[in-house]
Amino acid sequence: MKIFDDPTSPLFDPIRNQEHRGSTIVDLSWGAKIDVTDSELIQLNLDLMRKQMITNAKIPIQFFGDPPNPGAGTIEFMPHSPIHVWVGREKSPETPLGEDMGNFYSSGRDPLLYCHHVNINRLWNIWRGLSQRNHDPRSPDFREASFLFYDENAQLVRVKVKDGLDESLLGYRFESVPIAWMDKKPTPSFGRGRGRGRWMRRPSRVKFPLDLKSRTSVLVKRSIKNRSKAEKETAEEIVVIEGIQLNFGDFVKFDVNVNSPDNYAKPGTSEFSGSFVNVPHSKASTGKTCLTLGLTDLLDDIEADDDIIITLVPWIGRVKIGGIS
Repeated sequence: MKIFDDPTSPLFDPIRNQEHRGSTIVDLSWGAKIDVTDSELIQLNLDLMRKQMITNAKIPIQFFGDPPNPGAGTIEFMPHSPIHVWVGREKSPETPLGEDMGNFYSSGRDPLLYCHHVNINRLWNIWRGLSQRNHDPRSPDFREASFLFYDENAQLVRVKVKDGLDESLLGYRFESVPIAWMDKKPTPSFGRGRGRGRWMRRPSRVKFPLDLKSRTSVLVKRSIKNRSKAEKETAEEIVVIEGIQLNFGDFVKFDVNVNSPDNYAKPGTSEFSGSFVNVPHSKASTGKTCLTLGLTDLLDDIEADDDIIITLVPWIGRVKIGGIS
């Protein structure tokens, strides 16, 4: 947007990736080395948004993340995290940690951060309206969590999370506008039915924990098959990438595909399940997290109802995988 790219504007930050200025189309899957045209990138972005907002967000635990484990929610992984790194500069002697937007410690220096996060709030609002099952966390641990701020009179006040869940109480509402990705559906790579997996060669047995250095496929047994339409509407089938161990000071990204014929699927295809993305923190520390992805719509799209083959595609950063279930 031009308002952020005017050097005379207070919304401008010189510490941004200079190759992404002007009319450059944002890449919501930034980190994956995919050669596409601008028009193709726009379509991939729309496909990804539908995947993250609908396919992978059928239940609150997918959208918000997994308590008490530190597994982030769908839009936290994408598009939120890739945009951070896409806007920030690449690492260099002047920006050793990918400042400003590319690292959590410095992202607040860029005015774009606040617009970015307001847009995430807008997506939160949209998600709540997509289904009656889409509701905010009801746990008191979430709703009663509080923060201290200074108000306009320099008085210290306590604000609880529940106070900000209804934006109308804060004096604003989001404008209702057409959503281009709402009806955008992915297509199977090789037509419907080929995703059943029976024709695919079964991968070799993988030993966990796995040091993910190259594309790795794992056969995952499904506990329930031949589910009825009512069962699918009642309970979302998920796959969990467990024990993801990484250095939180690094930019890390890997994709997850299901029954992909060539072990790789672009975001616009049905076999693409989602991505794990970590925005670097200033203090390097090693820890574990998880990634939860939806399977119900994906398996319907590729007409698969047997055990599935999960393929992990590493793009950037070192990561170990504890298991897949």
